[in-house]
Amino acid sequence: METDKKTLLVVTTCCICAVEFGLTQALEGLRQKDHRDFSCPNGHAQHYNKPEVDPRDAELIKLRAELVDARALIEKLQAELDTLKIEVELWKPRKEEVA
Repeated sequence: METDKKTLLVVTTCCICAVEFGLTQALEGLRQKDHRDFSCPNGHAQHYNKPEVDPRDAELIKLRAELVDARALIEKLQAELDTLKIEVELWKPRKEEVA
């Protein structure tokens, strides 16, 4: 059995009893994302608050999403235009056919 495995812990402090304790980096990251409760060693519920979003940030996020959608539409339309240009060239009569 191997016993010298080392795990890095993120040290945090209970907001109720002030005891310091460690969370694995994976668990700390997960709780930062999902904001679910976890407990200190004394059983006090803890959680990371969701960051407050400035209304301007929400508008910026919306505008960025719209920009991504617009760029995707531009690429799609450009591909359609390129295809149509090729079709026009294929169907265009040659000089010797016109004469």
